Amino acid sequence: MGVICMDNIMIEKLSENLIYSTAVRSDIGGREQQQDRAYLCIHEDQIYAVVCDGMGGAMDGRAASDAALATMRHIYMDYYSEGAVDASSFLYHAMIAADKAVSARMTRGIGGTTLVAAILTGEQMHWVSVGDSRLYIIRSGKILQATRDHNYQLRLNEMLQQEEITSELYHKEMVRGDALLSYLGKGNLTLYDLTQAPFTLQSGDAILLTTDGLFRTLSDEDVCTTITANIPTSQKADILMRNILNKDNHSSQDNTTFILIDVL
Repeated sequence: MGVICMDNIMIEKLSENLIYSTAVRSDIGGREQQQDRAYLCIHEDQIYAVVCDGMGGAMDGRAASDAALATMRHIYMDYYSEGAVDASSFLYHAMIAADKAVSARMTRGIGGTTLVAAILTGEQMHWVSVGDSRLYIIRSGKILQATRDHNYQLRLNEMLQQEEITSELYHKEMVRGDALLSYLGKGNLTLYDLTQAPFTLQSGDAILLTTDGLFRTLSDEDVCTTITANIPTSQKADILMRNILNKDNHSSQDNTTFILIDVL
């Protein structure tokens, strides 16, 4: 019972958890500053997980992810943990409040943060995401990216599908495909992912919330192989992080932070 703080990670354990097995890992990689933040709360039969990836200058990125995480945590502890609102409504209003909090911290008008957050209660899961931090669902040996990357590539894909641009222009513009179109701190959020109906979980499922340091380093196949192994959740998390850090590009490795949840 209590709160465990590890630099950019906060784990709040309010009761024993008998439904899920969890692990949180983070590494600064080859960067000078750690701009990722993570929060995990175990509350009765419920898991609340949040991952943020700050961007902008070093101080701006940290300030943005700090503000977003603090807001998401405080709103949960003040309202949702008491059962006052439904999950989708809570996640939406928490996201909007976090966006305002980040905007207020960006005094120089630059910087922001991605956000992915999930609430798991019993067999039901809701989530929200802004930016390119992702939520994956691993089931029956397969891995599914449940969130979209809210970047220029998403817009290019839409324009190509609607025949608003040519294939030639599409490939030319893809050099800027990773540029984010939506993130906390931008204000007036219109591009985000939010579940309206719950996703039904099954025993044996796994949920992964992660910043881009993981999926830009490891393939989906490598991630899935590790997560579906018949070993404890903490050991899976250790292997994932070790595989990331063992890559040849460690000197340029981005911050990596993830929360892994196994459904028992």
